[in-house]
Amino acid sequence: MDVMTSRKRVGYACFRVMLYACTCWGGPALAGDFILPSDVGFALVAAPTDNLRSGEPIEMVLRVTNNGDVDLPLVIGVSTHYVNEIRFTGIDASECVFFLIVEDLANGGYDYLLDWDVANYLVGAPTLTAGDTRVCHFEIALTDDAPAQFVFGFNLSTYMQDPDPSNDVALVTLNRATASRNAVPSLSSWACGILALIICWITSAFRQRRASDRFPHALYAARHRK
Repeated sequence: MDVMTSRKRVGYACFRVMLYACTCWGGPALAGDFILPSDVGFALVAAPTDNLRSGEPIEMVLRVTNNGDVDLPLVIGVSTHYVNEIRFTGIDASECVFFLIVEDLANGGYDYLLDWDVANYLVGAPTLTAGDTRVCHFEIALTDDAPAQFVFGFNLSTYMQDPDPSNDVALVTLNRATASRNAVPSLSSWACGILALIICWITSAFRQRRASDRFPHALYAARHRK
């Protein structure tokens, strides 16, 4: 996975968009104004998504489909931002290549996002033809810094627009395993039986003690009666 700083990312993204605007559709473009002539849809599936523990592998399948009737030589997808909530444990490099983008936070430190060139001959990704779907399999894991619920996904790059923005974002919610606060350890049947015998013995001894304290002479006579 290639690493790119935030400054390099801006320059690289603008270069790709402006280059394709000139060579593919014959006109200049500014960030956010690069119009795709065909609708692109994003879909993301994760398994498992519940009762996740730190380091447990999560299989991710990302699909990007050209829903229109025009071939697209340039399609770029980006992930949601994250800091230390997840880590990548595997990817099929034959299907997709991610650029890891490192950006500066306003309060110091860094956050990250992933950049996937779904279609881009500059990095060897072929044209996304009309009706075609490109698939990317990768694997992630939550870290100890992940919250109880962590939302992760991909969307069409903000440098691009397509005819239908409603399907430009695909998100999944990853839920951490949480211990039940009301959980009470259960006893086995033989342990319950022994506990019941102990309670009966204590109860009997206590009653006998009370009786001897209240009627000492009667209890002595009853024990020595012939």
